[in-house]
Amino acid sequence: MQKKLLILKYQNIMKKKFTTFLLGIISLLLMSFASLAQSYNIKGKITDSESQPMIGATVILKGTTFGTAAIANGTYSFTAKTKAGSYDLEFRSVGYSTVTKKIVLGSSNDLNINVTITESKDGINLDEIVVTGSTLKTNRRELGSGMDKFFGCIGYVMELRKKIIKESGLGISYALATNKLISKVATNEHKPNGQVEIKPGREKSFLAPLPIEKVPMIGNQTATLLRRMGVETISTLSQIPVEMMINLLGKNGIELWRRAQGIDDTPIVPYHEQKSIGTENTFDTDTIDTHFLHKELARMTERTAFELRCNNKLTGCITVKMRYSDFQTMTMQSTIFYTANDHILMQKARELFNKLYDRRLLVRLVGVRFTHLVSGSYQINIFEDSREIISLHQAIDSVKKQFGEHLLSSGACI
Repeated sequence: MQKKLLILKYQNIMKKKFTTFLLGIISLLLMSFASLAQSYNIKGKITDSESQPMIGATVILKGTTFGTAAIANGTYSFTAKTKAGSYDLEFRSVGYSTVTKKIVLGSSNDLNINVTITESKDGINLDEIVVTGSTLKTNRRELGSGMDKFFGCIGYVMELRKKIIKESGLGISYALATNKLISKVATNEHKPNGQVEIKPGREKSFLAPLPIEKVPMIGNQTATLLRRMGVETISTLSQIPVEMMINLLGKNGIELWRRAQGIDDTPIVPYHEQKSIGTENTFDTDTIDTHFLHKELARMTERTAFELRCNNKLTGCITVKMRYSDFQTMTMQSTIFYTANDHILMQKARELFNKLYDRRLLVRLVGVRFTHLVSGSYQINIFEDSREIISLHQAIDSVKKQFGEHLLSSGACI
């Protein structure tokens, strides 16, 4: 009898141990499943304090590499493949305070997070912006109509800053001064995200302690020459007699002396006709992959051609630029019938590149530029263009203008 009781007791103990062991295995499995990365769809809308959509604001899932930027209507969406758990969703925009939202991933694979961000109290600079006497209307007062003598140019700057940040999301900086030279130098000295006003009469004292290289038009050779003479700062440069500067640098010596004094009479030109448009790309790693190079050139050509059409411009000359890994730079151009059509420009860019690329050497940079610009719209070729093709191109441009040019691209860019 005792033997049976011992057997039963032993069996009960073994059952409990097995149950505990089984529960442990199940817990480990559940923990391992929970630790596996899953896909979560995160989306929402970003607005400012006036309920206006924020364009270009960035969204980052902290602790991961996932995020995106808000598009034209202020909405954002991205898919994050990560482990379940608690995360910080961060919303940023230049000139606005950073907003952080706590979210928990795991309970649902779809999250909708809307947020409102407000302007930061920190100052931001407008880079080399020129304010003319034209009227700028605001919701508080009208500037440029005689009231600017009471409020100063700062009213223009603040309104422009707010508008640029809201519509583009770009970082900007400004320096207020009596001429373009001082404004440019001061802006460079207070980057990034700084602001400064050089009062009238303070131009020379502002420049005095700066090194001579800060003056525009002083390159490496001129700087080396001046330093050999013991001229290290703009203060020392400004004390050299103008006659000596002329003997040293010729007619450029006069202009350099004037700049050292803080004098710049360069007129403000509020508008000038655009003479060319283009882009270029320096690769992170030099490449010899011709398929990649053709694709990159097609992407840049398509993007630049779209910019032409947005500005109602046509080009009569296309130039392709290429730089090898040994820094030898080659360019080739060709005149064409005035056009802004993607397929014509992409074909011509490809032809020029194939003629340029005659060395089996790694390529560091490619670029494309359109010149001989005129105003106008594309003239339909009755022998090559069809109504369907023209309608297709117009529809593509319409989608790009509404939702962003990155959403649609030619097959040659893929």
